[in-house]
Amino acid sequence: MLTGVKRAFGIAALSVFVSTALISCAKSNNDVLVTDIGVNSPNKTSSARPTQVEKLFIQGQTKQFKGDAKGAINAYTQAIGLNPKFRAAYHNRANARTTAGDFKNAIADYDQAIKLNPQDSEAYNLRGNARASSGDKWGAIEDYNQAIRLKPKNATAYNNRANARRAVGDRRGAIRDYDEAIRLDPSLTLAFNNRGNAYSDLGDKPKALADYNEAIRLDNSFAPAYNNRGNILASLGQKQPAITDLKTASRLFEKQKNSTLYQQAMVNLKELQK
Repeated sequence: MLTGVKRAFGIAALSVFVSTALISCAKSNNDVLVTDIGVNSPNKTSSARPTQVEKLFIQGQTKQFKGDAKGAINAYTQAIGLNPKFRAAYHNRANARTTAGDFKNAIADYDQAIKLNPQDSEAYNLRGNARASSGDKWGAIEDYNQAIRLKPKNATAYNNRANARRAVGDRRGAIRDYDEAIRLDPSLTLAFNNRGNAYSDLGDKPKALADYNEAIRLDNSFAPAYNNRGNILASLGQKQPAITDLKTASRLFEKQKNSTLYQQAMVNLKELQK
């Protein structure tokens, strides 16, 4: 029933915060916020015989790369104990703590990383993500402002600030930021997806649909865009294409072992198939 479809799909849009690579999820006020935390492959040291601090840092990177946040935090903590001014260890420990959902201590680590290097645009961006995930959207906006001031061409910071602005109800401001993110990086799939959500908030379904289409064109494995496009199609009464999109979204979320978003997509799909 179309009325049931509209009721079921009113809170299903998925927005994405971004920095680099790995994904963890946090739910807030019926929105699913996806925070990307960058984890690179472990670096080799420049010295033939790495110091104990370097060994612990590489150990932390290795564990973090393998998804062992707790082990990574322990290794970085030991490295910091030996060198309290090791900025990269604070930065990486903050990333691992964010992945583990420990936003309070992650923010404290980003604080320390920024104290050691006040020009670190990425640390402000990532601290903004942690603040947004902990519910402090205005604090997040302040951090994204600083990240953009330090690095004016930081497309991901514009995307993230747009998400935070949308979360506090500034949808027009959010769209301006998404526009700038896309201008700086026309291949930023996340920004198209998220701008589609903002247009959907404003009731502009054709523009929302166009953005979801573009996100899928850029990355045909990007599950949130299929989920969101399915929602729009359902609200337009296009039941079968909506079902197809939600099936694709659920399959991709399951393949990515993202149980939270898989369950969300399945709930929407079952409601639509009634």
